[in-house]
Amino acid sequence: MTNEQEKAVDEFARKLIEREVCYCVSGLVSSLQKISNDVLSARSQELGFDEDDMLALAYRDPTADDYRDAAPDGFTVSQGEDGQWIWLDASEADCFDEDSPEVARHESELDAWRDLFDSRADMIDRPDGAEVYEHWLVTDYFAAKLEAKGERIVRDVAGLTIWGRSTTGQAIYADGVIQEIAAELLA
Repeated sequence: MTNEQEKAVDEFARKLIEREVCYCVSGLVSSLQKISNDVLSARSQELGFDEDDMLALAYRDPTADDYRDAAPDGFTVSQGEDGQWIWLDASEADCFDEDSPEVARHESELDAWRDLFDSRADMIDRPDGAEVYEHWLVTDYFAAKLEAKGERIVRDVAGLTIWGRSTTGQAIYADGVIQEIAAELLA
């Protein structure tokens, strides 16, 4: 990416955050997570959330990068000429035929990684999700974009859509996932 393109992506990412990220609700989520499970269970319907929502706001599911980092040497995922994603175990490379109908094809890199780890569960452990450090109210449109990238989104917590951000210490527009979304939307 050229310097001009990087500047355009940064500027668009800033505008995207201004428009789609509404408010930091980390304090609210922290307070809700401190409510005892007994109280939460008894009042969950009234309050509009439950234990699963609170747990979901604490961690995000592994992303494609998490799987890539956790994969032992010899396990890879790549995009074929048809745009579909496939995984490969290098120990089976001699008998691998990418065009074979038995080769599982996936719409996304993340789906291919998940399938690889599920298929080889006896050999490799699934990576842990990342801890969520911040909680932000986001629009439903942006929630869908973040969710497609593997970010933690919990919908309808007392009517709110919350993004569990697993990075902190930098401007939101500088997050890798935000830069990626901005670049895709600009293209």
